[in-house]
Parts: sequence; structure tokens; C-alpha cells
Amino acid sequence: MIGGLVALFGGVLLIQHTVATPGNFSLGLSSSSVQNGNNMTVNVRVNPGTAIDTIDASLTYDQSKLQFVSVNSAGSAFPLELTNSGGDGSVSMIRFITGDTVSGDSFVAQVTFKALAGSGSTGLSVSGTGVLAGAATTPDNGTATVNLTTPSAPNPTPSNPSPTTPSTPSTPSQPSGGGGNSGGSGGGGSNSGGNSGGGSNNGGSANNGGSSTGKPVKVDIKKKHIEFTRAIFGMSSSTKFRVYIKYGLENQLLAQTSLTGFGNDHEVSLDPNVVLPGSKFSYQVIAEDEQGNKTELPVENFKTKGYHVRMYLVDKFEKPLRHKKVVMHSDPVEGTTDESGAVMFEDVAPGNHKVEYKQDGKVYSQEVTVKGQPIKTTEDGAQAADPVQQLTAFQDLAVVENSNSPLLAGSIVAVMVLIAAVAFVFLRRKKPLTSSWPGSGDSGAAVLGPINTPPPSDPGATLVEKATGLQKPDPGSVVNPNQKEDKDK
Repeated sequence: MIGGLVALFGGVLLIQHTVATPGNFSLGLSSSSVQNGNNMTVNVRVNPGTAIDTIDASLTYDQSKLQFVSVNSAGSAFPLELTNSGGDGSVSMIRFITGDTVSGDSFVAQVTFKALAGSGSTGLSVSGTGVLAGAATTPDNGTATVNLTTPSAPNPTPSNPSPTTPSTPSTPSQPSGGGGNSGGSGGGGSNSGGNSGGGSNNGGSANNGGSSTGKPVKVDIKKKHIEFTRAIFGMSSSTKFRVYIKYGLENQLLAQTSLTGFGNDHEVSLDPNVVLPGSKFSYQVIAEDEQGNKTELPVENFKTKGYHVRMYLVDKFEKPLRHKKVVMHSDPVEGTTDESGAVMFEDVAPGNHKVEYKQDGKVYSQEVTVKGQPIKTTEDGAQAADPVQQLTAFQDLAVVENSNSPLLAGSIVAVMVLIAAVAFVFLRRKKPLTSSWPGSGDSGAAVLGPINTPPPSDPGATLVEKATGLQKPDPGSVVNPNQKEDKDK
């Protein structure tokens, strides 16, 4: 297969300038800006405008400002890869699909970079060629710009010097006068004065600047709206705060949203170019109040809606594999086939999956490809995918299905044994056409020519005794029944 692909790409180089360019590449950024030392993700997509089954894409970047980290192809519309590598200012992605084609806007791969600079901006560009049956198309290049920033200095605890001069000791040193009594233990009127003095001593405004003493801001997540490529979170707090979300594929917080302004309620959406159907994601909410107190909520997970796949399991004779437990990986999901050999899997991500089942102590496995389907928006604003995909698996295995009774197999063996026994008896009863001469001490067998004499009437007589003119031969000689004895000799 690889040899064929090499030949295929050789053909691409020869003809790629002869084909029109109806489509385009695009780059979806997880954020338009990234802080020095942080990671960012870029989704490479292609809309070829014509059917292709192979994509050869190259993403270029400034390696003095960005460092290549990884390529993630989970959910790619081209599930099989020939090359996935990066470094030295370029990322190469050669991917293909078998038994199908891609013609609309499709996800190719997700590339992660780390920012190496804290100011200015840098550009990204993707170009490449799509191929089908040796004919190539060259979509327009895709570009994007990333702003590079320096992390802000740690939020200072308010530079208010008042905490350095808490209640000055001069007050208790003045025992005379109403003020002193009100702060002390005097009678009724002075007691109320003491209360008011105590209130001022709590220093509402002085210590309110003091909610900056590290008290975390309490943020409640009121809403989670998860669809195929859409994830929206609603948050609120009794105090004004601003917020952003780190997120990515499960256990990978490589992308982040923009920072909101201050407010009591926020609704934050994740980038639909990063969110993939049928996939598990992790996210973390980071909030900050007006005094600079930060709160990092625990990392949580969610799974997007995916495609519905009805899989039919049949053997090489097209017989359904009924009532078989089937497991689909890599996110293990188990189901059991029905009478038609079908099993339904829901919320499946596009790309390659392995399905397996057990029979007679053996595990059979096969790779299947789930195609990426267009995600549509309905009239009520919800997302929906195309109808259920139909896949067939294991039709190339020589599995004998529904020999559900050992009795059937035993009957076949018994018939075979009976046929062998009849053949053996028949061969044992069959007489040879040659025999040894009776009464001879010679162990050799004489070879007889054709004898036309009818069988002897005397049951006790032998063929040799009744045959006229036959004599016992000398050892090693051959007797012809029609031969006459030459007495002179």
C-alpha cells in the first residue's frame, strides 16, 4: 500500500498544476493570542470543492516565535496517515481514506504550538494538494495570525498602605473624654458609643480592600450546553468577576478562551473548530474578582454528541453473527447483536475504531472507519448530524455461524466414519486376479495368461488341476496354458 501511495504522490507532483483550485484550506485557532510559555492549538481544515481521498498538507510557522509540540489526528476525516511530523518551521500531514471520498469542509488534524516570544505577532500558513485516482486539486492556502503577549505580573494585593497602619495605639491612650468612654466600658450612653466605635474599628472600608487577602471568589456553573461541536458554559457569582476556560481533549488543557470583562454573570463558548463530535474533553474554569483574587475550579470532563452507527456482523458466507457481544474501541463501548447481526453504537467520533468479539475462545478484531458527517443547525438553533451510518464487519472471516448444536457437528463426523467403514469392507472382500501355485514350496507367485475355460464343476477341484495341459512350472518360469510340451526336448 505504501508503495502505491508513493507512486500516487509522484503522480501528484506531475499533474498538480493542471487541475483547477475550487477549494481552500483554513486554520482555526483556539485563541487569537497566546502568552509566552503557553500552548495554543490550530485546527487544519480543508474544503477541497471536489471529491478527494488523500490530502498532503504542510503548515509553516516561525520557529523563532513558536515551538512545535504535537499533531493530534483524532476525529480526522482522513483516518489513515502516511506522515504526521513537525519541526524546523514546518508540519507535514499526509493522510488518506479508503473506500470513500471527502468533498466538503473537513477536519484534517490539530497542531499544538508553544509560544516562545512575549510580544508582537506571528503568522501561520497551510498549503497542500488533494488527490483522487491520480487526479490532483490544489486548494487555496489558509493563513492565520497569532498575537504574542507577556503574562501580566501577579496581581498585587492592593497597594493601599492603610493596612500597614492599623488602628493606631493613640486611641486607647486617651482615657478622658466621651470618646474614651465610648471606646471603653462606660454606662448606657457610652455603651452605644462603644458599639459604634467598635464598628469603625472593624474598618469596613479599610478591610474591604481586604477581601484581597486571598479569599477565593465563589463561582457557580449554572449551565452546560454540549452538542456536536458546541460547548457553552454559564457562570455566576455574587461578586463581580472575570473568567476564562482552559480546555482540550481529555486530560489535555492546551486551548483557552478569551478573558471576559467583569460582571456577575458570564456565558463562555468553546471554539467549535476545536470541539470535535463524539469526543471526551477536559476543561477548567479560572475566575478573578476585582481585587485580583483568583479561583481555579477543579478540572472536569464532558463528552460531545457523536454519530450513530449501526454495525452488521456477518461471516464470509453473509450469515449474520447473532447474539454476539461486540466491543468498540478506543473508548470501549459494548453491545450485543440482534437476530439480523446488527448492533447500534451512539455518540461515536469520526475516524478509525477497532471492533472485536469472541467466539470459541478466540478474539476476532477488525478496524472500521466512521466517516465525518456534516453538522447542521436546525430551525430551533440546535445541532444535528446526518442519519445513522451503516457499517459491515467481519465479512471476510471464515466463521461458521449457527452450527449452534454440537449434535450437528457430531452427525457430520458419524456419516464420514460410516462411509470410511463401508469402503474398507468393500476393499477387503475384493479377490485378487493372481494367486500362488498350490503345493509348491516356491514362495513365488506364477503369472497366468488369459484362461477361457469355464469354471470347474467339481467344487473341490482347483483351476490348476482342471486346466488341460497345464504343468507345474519350474521356479522362475512363466507358463502359457496353450503351450505344447516338446517331448523330444
